[in-house]
Amino acid sequence: MIQVIDRALNILELLGSDPSKNFALAEIADITGLQKTTCANILQSLVSRDYVEHRSKPTGYRLGFKAFRLVNSPAYYEALKSIAEEQMNTLFNAIGETTVLSVLINGKRIVISVKECQQGITARIKHSANLYRSATGRVILANYPKEKASRLIDRIGLPDPADWEEISTKDQLKSALQVIQQEKFCEVRSSDIIGLAMPIIRNGIAIASIGVCVPLFRFDDYKRDSIKKSLEAAAKSIEDKISNGISVDIV
Repeated sequence: MIQVIDRALNILELLGSDPSKNFALAEIADITGLQKTTCANILQSLVSRDYVEHRSKPTGYRLGFKAFRLVNSPAYYEALKSIAEEQMNTLFNAIGETTVLSVLINGKRIVISVKECQQGITARIKHSANLYRSATGRVILANYPKEKASRLIDRIGLPDPADWEEISTKDQLKSALQVIQQEKFCEVRSSDIIGLAMPIIRNGIAIASIGVCVPLFRFDDYKRDSIKKSLEAAAKSIEDKISNGISVDIV
């Protein structure tokens, strides 16, 4: 077997031995018998492909969402998905458009649950996307702790014009995120789709977001107001469930 593939599989098997545990770099290197530098390089590649999630330096690593998708496992963020299920169904039934539940992982917006509209023309959702491109991604970033958000922006850089045309400097990005944070709401328009989203807040921090995507030809001011009210109700209901002692392991 090619050595680097063998080593990567050893790491994935270790992380998979306890999917709920966060493994420190030193622990992974020690158990797999790798040099820390070699181990870190392999982990970096696995993180970039979303097979491993890097929680933080002190917390460590665990399996990423793509590793779970390979086997169609429902375990990834299962607690949050379960909590939000009823509210997502209510929102979807009220609006009739594609509804998504998203989180921030490895600097990307990841959709962990989706209710897809079955009308002839609908918004198709990418499960993994640039954080800046979607309303659900922007609204999480805007409601992240300032230090974490700043470090993340330093790591992933400013948005490309294709992802956020109006932003070309850090000051512009900071101002735009501040507006989203104050409104607790984000709206993003592309050539043919509009996305609307609100954060799901726990202890003052966005742990996820809930959003709706609508083809522009089915969108108007009345529908915007209706979606916004429904999103607000869904987000608050999910937050209430979380605050009532239900544990959700989100960083």
